[in-house]
Amino acid sequence: MSLIDYPGGVSCVVFLAGCNMRCHYCHNSKLFHTKENKIPFDEVKEYLKANEKMLDAIVISGGEPTINPTLIDIIYEVRKNFLNLKIKLDTNGVNFPLLERLVNEKLIDYVAMDIKSPAYKYRAFTGIWDVNILNSANLLKENRVPYMFRTTLSPFLTKTDIFGMGMEFIEGAETWQLQQFIPNEYSSSHKIVGLPRTKKDIDEFAEIASRFAKNVLVKGL
Repeated sequence: MSLIDYPGGVSCVVFLAGCNMRCHYCHNSKLFHTKENKIPFDEVKEYLKANEKMLDAIVISGGEPTINPTLIDIIYEVRKNFLNLKIKLDTNGVNFPLLERLVNEKLIDYVAMDIKSPAYKYRAFTGIWDVNILNSANLLKENRVPYMFRTTLSPFLTKTDIFGMGMEFIEGAETWQLQQFIPNEYSSSHKIVGLPRTKKDIDEFAEIASRFAKNVLVKGL
């Protein structure tokens, strides 16, 4: 149960197995190589039923939920059995066809999409680049579903990078959330630990971001 993962509401957060990216700051890196979800969804439904009166939403995260074959079934089950719960999807935007389907069929109520870096740095930051990331960003900016973009302030991101991300992905967006980088075991194992950003750094990043999004939020300062 979370007070921070669905804007303005109390949510249950469900993490799906598997991810197609390898971000050095990931705090769910144990899900990288997990082949199947460990908890049967029937148990999740029991939890939702027991706590439905306290919940406003379910947040489906990962890993990367749009590459998990159970995602559609989970969404349909929630829509069918928990009419009062909103559904938020956390995604990296790579599976544009599925995201477009979810938006077109009004199966989700909110999307948080992570923007990792400028396009030319995506392979270095995540291991992959796919133009569908840009397609997904443009889809969300059509404002057919409430959304936000999120960026973790890796120690390898520069002010020029933030400007580039704004130009490539963000310009005209409703909300861009900047998140503090927190070193963890996974980042340590890759010998790329950096200290969390200072308030001065983040203020400067936020000032640049404000040129491209109507609302700039800072999390974890």
